[in-house]
Amino acid sequence: VMFINVKNADEVTITNDGHEVNCKPSDAHFLDVSSGNVTVNGGTYVTATRNVVMAYAGTTTLNDMTTETSGYAVTSSGSAKVVVNRGTHTHSNTNQDRANFWIFNGGHMTLNDVTAISEEAVILNSTGTVDVNGGDFKTTGTKSCFVNNSANLTINKGSTTEGNFVSEGASCINNSWGQVRINGGSFTTDAGIAVKNRGGLRLNGGTVATSNAEGTVIDCNGDFGDTQINGGTIKGGKDGIRLAALGSSE
Repeated sequence: VMFINVKNADEVTITNDGHEVNCKPSDAHFLDVSSGNVTVNGGTYVTATRNVVMAYAGTTTLNDMTTETSGYAVTSSGSAKVVVNRGTHTHSNTNQDRANFWIFNGGHMTLNDVTAISEEAVILNSTGTVDVNGGDFKTTGTKSCFVNNSANLTINKGSTTEGNFVSEGASCINNSWGQVRINGGSFTTDAGIAVKNRGGLRLNGGTVATSNAEGTVIDCNGDFGDTQINGGTIKGGKDGIRLAALGSSE
């Protein structure tokens, strides 16, 4: 069930001048995209457990949206390309193991200077490609900001924000069999590990830190990929980098 369903379309533009679209009473998604170039400008969008925006194909651009949901705010799968520009996205915990943004089955998502807060993960990337350019992410439960499973994740500075990513009670990045490139931003946690890497990692810039005095900033354990530390700042913890049973590291 969806409020707007885009199929066999070319260009669709939705402009919302500050109104709230509440999909809770009908238990519906706000927008499904299966084709075309779809742009949403502004507005507030609220759902219960349904996802706000789901893209399966085409190009979807979301500008300055505010979302509130216990489902996913935005999903991208298949041949879909999604660009999220700015906006504020809040995800509440319903023990569904969800996130603000879900990228899966080959989907692509770019997030530019986005603000997101979640009681679960902010980004759940499973066999997709995600580019994060700046922003302000925070998790307040026991999940990582970035959960990257057999997927590609690149994090850079943004055009208006440096990138500030904070996880409480969990590693800020949890990478399993994926490729993570950190070119900028600040990644902090109070947990025992700031970056849990079980895949390929390239630290080219940015700052990675834990406030846990007994913790490890970057933990690479197991022959899941290679680790390269080419730049950046590593702060806090008992161990800066822990390498164990790796295939290769530089």
